[in-house]
Amino acid sequence: MRAAVDSGPVTFVGPEAAQARDRAGGELVVFVIEPCLAKAHGPSFQYCRDGRLIKAFSFETPYYRGGEEPDLLRPALTVANLIGPQADLDRDDNEGRIVEATTGFFSLPELEMP
Repeated sequence: MRAAVDSGPVTFVGPEAAQARDRAGGELVVFVIEPCLAKAHGPSFQYCRDGRLIKAFSFETPYYRGGEEPDLLRPALTVANLIGPQADLDRDDNEGRIVEATTGFFSLPELEMP
Protein backbone atom coordinates (compact mmCIF):
# COMPACT_ATOMS: atom_id res chain seq x y z
CA MET A 1 0.00 0.00 0.00
CA ARG A 2 1.26 3.49 -0.79
CA ALA A 3 -0.20 6.53 0.89
CA ALA A 4 0.84 10.15 0.84
CA VAL A 5 -0.14 13.26 2.78
CA ASP A 6 0.96 16.72 1.75
CA SER A 7 1.64 18.68 4.92
CA GLY A 8 3.04 21.98 3.73
CA PRO A 9 6.57 21.60 2.40
CA VAL A 10 6.82 17.92 3.47
CA THR A 11 5.07 14.94 1.89
CA PHE A 12 4.73 11.89 4.13
CA VAL A 13 4.57 8.49 2.43
CA GLY A 14 3.55 5.22 4.08
CA PRO A 15 2.55 4.78 7.74
CA GLU A 16 3.71 8.33 8.54
CA ALA A 17 0.95 9.64 6.28
CA ALA A 18 -1.87 8.61 8.61
CA GLN A 19 -0.01 9.97 11.64
CA ALA A 20 0.56 13.32 9.91
CA ARG A 21 -3.09 13.49 8.90
CA ASP A 22 -4.24 12.84 12.45
CA ARG A 23 -1.96 15.57 13.82
CA ALA A 24 -2.82 18.27 11.32
CA GLY A 25 -6.20 17.31 9.87
CA GLY A 26 -6.24 17.23 6.12
CA GLU A 27 -6.64 14.71 3.34
CA LEU A 28 -5.33 11.23 2.60
CA VAL A 29 -5.60 9.49 -0.76
CA VAL A 30 -4.83 5.75 -0.72
CA PHE A 31 -4.41 3.48 -3.72
CA VAL A 32 -4.05 -0.21 -2.81
CA ILE A 33 -2.47 -1.39 -6.05
CA GLU A 34 -0.88 -4.63 -4.84
CA PRO A 35 -3.68 -6.27 -2.85
CA CYS A 36 -3.80 -9.79 -1.43
CA LEU A 37 -4.84 -11.82 -4.45
CA ALA A 38 -4.88 -15.02 -2.39
CA LYS A 39 -7.81 -13.56 -0.47
CA ALA A 40 -9.42 -12.31 -3.70
CA HIS A 41 -9.00 -8.62 -2.88
CA GLY A 42 -8.55 -6.49 -5.96
CA PRO A 43 -7.03 -3.01 -6.15
CA SER A 44 -8.97 -0.32 -4.33
CA PHE A 45 -9.14 3.38 -3.58
CA GLN A 46 -9.94 5.35 -0.42
CA TYR A 47 -10.10 9.09 0.17
CA CYS A 48 -10.20 10.42 3.74
CA ARG A 49 -10.65 13.98 4.93
CA ASP A 50 -10.12 15.02 8.56
CA GLY A 51 -10.08 11.37 9.65
CA ARG A 52 -13.38 10.46 7.91
CA LEU A 53 -13.83 8.12 4.96
CA ILE A 54 -15.21 10.33 2.19
CA LYS A 55 -15.01 8.03 -0.84
CA ALA A 56 -14.05 4.39 -1.38
CA PHE A 57 -14.42 1.76 -4.08
CA SER A 58 -12.85 -1.39 -5.48
CA PHE A 59 -11.28 -1.18 -8.93
CA GLU A 60 -13.23 -4.33 -9.80
CA THR A 61 -16.58 -2.62 -9.13
CA PRO A 62 -16.18 1.17 -9.41
CA TYR A 63 -19.97 1.54 -9.62
CA TYR A 64 -20.36 0.28 -6.00
CA ARG A 65 -19.47 3.34 -3.99
CA GLY A 66 -18.86 3.89 -0.29
CA GLY A 67 -18.06 6.72 2.08
CA GLU A 68 -19.78 9.92 3.18
CA GLU A 69 -19.74 11.34 -0.38
CA PRO A 70 -20.21 8.26 -2.57
CA ASP A 71 -20.77 10.33 -5.74
CA LEU A 72 -17.69 12.51 -5.35
CA LEU A 73 -15.87 10.92 -8.31
CA ARG A 74 -18.99 10.28 -10.40
CA PRO A 75 -18.16 12.99 -13.00
CA ALA A 76 -14.57 11.79 -13.52
CA LEU A 77 -15.50 8.09 -13.67
CA THR A 78 -18.41 8.79 -16.02
CA VAL A 79 -16.22 10.76 -18.45
CA ALA A 80 -13.74 7.84 -18.41
CA ASN A 81 -16.63 5.47 -19.30
CA LEU A 82 -16.11 3.52 -16.09
CA ILE A 83 -19.62 4.08 -14.73
CA GLY A 84 -22.91 5.28 -16.17
CA PRO A 85 -24.82 4.40 -19.33
CA GLN A 86 -21.69 4.39 -21.53
CA ALA A 87 -19.60 2.30 -19.09
CA ASP A 88 -17.15 -0.04 -20.81
CA LEU A 89 -15.57 -2.38 -18.27
CA ASP A 90 -14.70 -5.11 -20.78
CA ARG A 91 -11.35 -3.53 -21.61
CA ASP A 92 -7.88 -4.58 -20.44
CA ASP A 93 -6.96 -1.06 -19.28
CA ASN A 94 -9.64 -0.53 -16.61
CA GLU A 95 -7.15 -0.16 -13.74
CA GLY A 96 -5.12 2.42 -15.64
CA ARG A 97 -8.26 4.34 -16.60
CA ILE A 98 -9.45 4.37 -12.98
CA VAL A 99 -6.07 5.62 -11.74
CA GLU A 100 -5.92 8.27 -14.47
CA ALA A 101 -9.46 9.53 -13.78
CA THR A 102 -8.90 9.57 -10.02
CA THR A 103 -5.48 11.21 -10.02
CA GLY A 104 -6.78 13.79 -12.50
CA PHE A 105 -9.77 14.58 -10.29
CA PHE A 106 -7.53 15.17 -7.26
CA SER A 107 -4.70 16.81 -9.29
CA LEU A 108 -2.25 14.14 -8.08
CA PRO A 109 1.00 13.20 -9.80
CA GLU A 110 0.95 10.21 -12.12
CA LEU A 111 0.82 6.88 -10.28
CA GLU A 112 2.90 4.05 -11.70
CA MET A 113 0.99 0.78 -11.70
CA PRO A 114 2.95 -2.47 -11.19
